Amino acid sequence: MAIYLCVRSLNARVDMNILSDISRVIAPLLAIYGVFRAVDLINRDAPLPMMCAKKRVCSGWRSRC
Repeated sequence: MAIYLCVRSLNARVDMNILSDISRVIAPLLAIYGVFRAVDLINRDAPLPMMCAKKRVCSGWRSRC
């Protein structure tokens, strides 16, 4: 979608080779970030409140919500 809008509004061509190279770098970086973020949240006991939609909904489940 972004490529389409870029081509349409700016009359600029996007080199797909550059985009594929960038995607090969960004995907592993996002995976590594996700692992480190999950470990950080687990170490801080944060996953449970993160899963709760609203405090009122989880108030009966556990006292930490």
